Amino acid sequence: MCDLFELWLFEVRVIPWTRFLLCLCAATTGVFAADNPGVLRADFGGQVTVGSDGRVEVGEITGVSSVLEQVVRSHLAAIHFVPARHGDALVATTVPLSGTLLLTPIGDGQYEVRVESAKVAPRLKDADPARYPVGQMLAGEAGFAEITARVGNSGNIIGTHTVASSHRDFARAARDAMRTWRFEPLPGGMMEMNVTVPFLFQLASSKSERPTFKCTLATGIAYVEKQDGCIDLMVTVAQRL
Repeated sequence: MCDLFELWLFEVRVIPWTRFLLCLCAATTGVFAADNPGVLRADFGGQVTVGSDGRVEVGEITGVSSVLEQVVRSHLAAIHFVPARHGDALVATTVPLSGTLLLTPIGDGQYEVRVESAKVAPRLKDADPARYPVGQMLAGEAGFAEITARVGNSGNIIGTHTVASSHRDFARAARDAMRTWRFEPLPGGMMEMNVTVPFLFQLASSKSERPTFKCTLATGIAYVEKQDGCIDLMVTVAQRL
């Protein structure tokens, strides 16, 4: 009989990260899934070419099809992008995009369709969740980590770097999880790209303050005006049973 044994239940959440909206939802990729009753959600990917004058040409869209793809295309074409800069000159670049599509029922089998978010980043296809570090969990310690990953042309992660963390074990857990992550391939001609992922580790028994992440924008590529450089916030919650 071990008096020190404790049993914990882990819950992992993905939160689309924007400056003004944090919408808590279950982690889903590639298919529709219900978050709130009746509301359907799907993640999409794609690419756009942003000219030196800011004009947008929408390329391939993945994850949705038919009428829904047209909704995504119309939304992306209307986004205000800041062109990439090479030295003192503005240049055209093709960048990957990822986002979330929501379908809200409005009655009689009809749905309101809207794009909840769209960011310059490749779509995340496979992502193992970060495990809560055992030492911090037993000590009742919450924490965070901000990790920048170098994504190769095929969508594999070829390196990670810790931007900031509250403890090295949280950073290690985040980086260990990311080793097997895979993104959609980058647009042709783009060999590598940095993506930054914020991780939050919380204890269900206590409410911790949300940290401020740096979310530095990747350099040399176009980006969506007024957006930061972080993709989805990954939340791991530990709860004692």
